[in-house]
Amino acid sequence: MASVFFFSYCLAKHHYPDIENHVNQEVVDCGFLSAKHRTKIDFIPLVDDEYYVILSPDHPLCRFERIPIEALNGERMVLMDDGGEGYDTMSILKNLSYTVVHWVNEDFLALPLVECGLGISILPKLIIDVFCNTTNVVTKRFAVPRYRTIGIVVKNINDISPLTKLFISTVQDFVKTHVQK
Repeated sequence: MASVFFFSYCLAKHHYPDIENHVNQEVVDCGFLSAKHRTKIDFIPLVDDEYYVILSPDHPLCRFERIPIEALNGERMVLMDDGGEGYDTMSILKNLSYTVVHWVNEDFLALPLVECGLGISILPKLIIDVFCNTTNVVTKRFAVPRYRTIGIVVKNINDISPLTKLFISTVQDFVKTHVQK
């Protein structure tokens, strides 16, 4: 099997389908994906990551304590383009009418575009916790919370190396200790 340490390159340079393919082809031992994106590989759940609506401080939706999904109808959106149709946010926006004003290739790139009033976005809490403190945006929860489950994927859980087992165990311990659920 490939080195477990190579998987970080895969995550930094590829989209969800690529990560799954690299795990299937044993280019990497494991990778991080949301539960929605894995198909024929084993998935070890780590955390449920809540989605938030990201707004400029003067946006009319800021008046809501929690935003009803229907309130996003007619909005201008800044969304992540993952190179496919599997992006989790698209399932949240299903059945709504909106305009995509800009596609970004990294989640955090949506924040300055939202800050300057170009549109609104939907981002998971793990991204918000890292990047929202550097921009002047407002984060609002949905009236009915929306989540993605983040986990580690491996080709076959019964056939992983001791190093990969140790890595997975270390990540699980870190998540239990440092990531709020």
